[in-house]
Amino acid sequence: MIEKAENAIRSLQYDLSYGYSLSAWSLGLASYRDIRNTTEDSASTIVFFALLLIPFTVLVEKMFFHAEGKRRVISIVGVFLSMVIFLYFVHPGFTLAANSMMVFLGIMTSILLVPVLAITMNNFLSLIKRSSIKLKGIHFAEISKGSAAMLAFSLGAENMRKRKLRFALVLTTIILLVGALVMFTSVTTMTAIKPVIRAEAPPYPGVYIKIHEWGHLQDWLGENIVNVLKSLYAEEANVYPRAWLYTSNPRKILMNFNLAFGSKVVNIYSMLGMTYDYAKLVQPLITEGRWFMPGDNWVCILTEDQARKLGIKSLPAKVTILDINFTVVGILKGQLFDALSDLDGEAITPLDAAGAGPDVFDVHVSIERTLIIQYHNAMSLGASVASVSIIFKDPALTVMAARDIFNKFPGLLVYAAFNDSIYLYASALVVDITGWQMQLILLILCSLIILNTMLASVQERRREIFTFSSVGLSPLHVAFLFLAEAMVYAIIGGILGYSLAMLTSMVIFTTIQEAVIGSFSSRWVVAAVGISMGMTMFSTLYPAVIASKLVTPSLERIWKIPTKPCERDWEIPLPFVASTDKEAVGIIRYLAEYAEAHVAHQAETFSARKISFHEEKEGIMELKIDTRLEPYERGVKQDTRIILMKDDQTGIWKMIIYIYRTSGGRKDWMIANRNFLDKIRKQMLIWRSLPPKERLRYLERIKDLER
Repeated sequence: MIEKAENAIRSLQYDLSYGYSLSAWSLGLASYRDIRNTTEDSASTIVFFALLLIPFTVLVEKMFFHAEGKRRVISIVGVFLSMVIFLYFVHPGFTLAANSMMVFLGIMTSILLVPVLAITMNNFLSLIKRSSIKLKGIHFAEISKGSAAMLAFSLGAENMRKRKLRFALVLTTIILLVGALVMFTSVTTMTAIKPVIRAEAPPYPGVYIKIHEWGHLQDWLGENIVNVLKSLYAEEANVYPRAWLYTSNPRKILMNFNLAFGSKVVNIYSMLGMTYDYAKLVQPLITEGRWFMPGDNWVCILTEDQARKLGIKSLPAKVTILDINFTVVGILKGQLFDALSDLDGEAITPLDAAGAGPDVFDVHVSIERTLIIQYHNAMSLGASVASVSIIFKDPALTVMAARDIFNKFPGLLVYAAFNDSIYLYASALVVDITGWQMQLILLILCSLIILNTMLASVQERRREIFTFSSVGLSPLHVAFLFLAEAMVYAIIGGILGYSLAMLTSMVIFTTIQEAVIGSFSSRWVVAAVGISMGMTMFSTLYPAVIASKLVTPSLERIWKIPTKPCERDWEIPLPFVASTDKEAVGIIRYLAEYAEAHVAHQAETFSARKISFHEEKEGIMELKIDTRLEPYERGVKQDTRIILMKDDQTGIWKMIIYIYRTSGGRKDWMIANRNFLDKIRKQMLIWRSLPPKERLRYLERIKDLER
């Protein structure tokens, strides 16, 4: 294009040179966008590898060096610096990005701040918990999730170190999988032109160009585009531009032009500028006179209704608008002209910006409120180019020209009419993935290998799992032990596999210049590494579930209320007993303290009031609470009685909860009590786990707890 523009200048064809220059500019802009996106894509992947580098460094040191003290610090720093230097030389993002090392170090600093913030937050929460225990007693029990995660990683790493051959084989499998995905799976993106077929029959064969939603009457095509199209297709086609002319504010209905003939005036909302080339389309609608001809100047076309209102009975006639005299050379049928539409299905008259509304851009003004004038006269009055039609002498060139125009002006709507069909050209991001068919089998095999390895690990560590259960680890924590092992494999294998692919590609490109090397620093490569790591984690889910079930082998892993309610009454026995009278008193005091913590109007789970203790007779203790249950909007209220009854023969106190519904729907009452009763049950479990010194606080008889 640039050479054509230079040749056109030499031959003094400046309009043609201008068209070629704009075409070259448009193509250069499209190329720049692709290059810029690729550059930003490469730079953005630095963040992904920076996030993985710190856990990778710690895990590599743990698995391969396992040093202590100063030697461990030296090992971690050495591994980290080695990977940073390696990525700096093989990853294009470090070269393309401005201040890439600052980005990398910023991510590192942010990651290193996380433990500091976690420790600070943990200390703050510990202070809150200690204050809560001091004021309200121990009514919660939990294992720190962070501590459980660190324990899981530590135990997982130690377990893998015991079986070095297995660890090496599985890690090698993952490294080769990641390397193969990165090297042999090519993912490319390109902007493709996809024609969308419209159902309407075209009014003419050719190309139609406009701006989306008419540029909201702010952005227009401009005469430059018209000149470019004329210069590019001067020999192959005829170019028909259309121009619209409004008043200074087209959204105001009262702002109109005055078209005068003698003493009679007609209000005109807009003017439509058309060329004489529209004769074939409009001539059948002319009832008197003619259409525009070459050489005409300051002439216009009226509708029959406009001519009647102005009192024009013969042609030619002189009318005045904007203090300019126009010669009326033709009169046409307005209704038939309004029925005309272009390739976009819309009318060819100007947009009705005043009557359609502020966000409607497909309603056009009637021709009765529009004056048709010549295109060059409209442009001299300040009109704007609204659309351009191009009709080729050889219709076979239509589709190719439409594609070429869309490439040169990607921001425009381009319609093409060919073979009785209308095509709307639109750009779409096309993703071309090659090589995934070969990698699919490798993915499946690798998943099965990891699955088999983890299943074998579960069987080998059954006794270890039972030990974890006996010291209080939940099924979730035990499952996380195996997931932590998979995360070790995924992180180390992902980084080493990507490094292997980068190093191999550099060697191939250095030795074989003709080799086709993919983009190994794009987000698609990050996705490939992420898929490999995700596959490693996914293969461990089933073994992790099996391991968790070994902790709680029962089919019923969630507590259920053992009884059904009556209409308003509900009696629920709980599987807890007190062996002595003092312990029974302590349980009542402990539960009363828990209820006192819920006296707030919108307390969590339930709101308690009128808490009282009664010992009606020897061997029966009762804690009575007026209770409101969440959600409070349901209005569920009940009288709750926690009763301890002593067995005369064994001396053991059994627990029963009796509930009487005072308000609220029965279904809402049943649903709300599931959570409430489960909270009471868990309080009894916590009571069982309290140390003896803590229980002594409650082992005094309660005389009165009324609130």
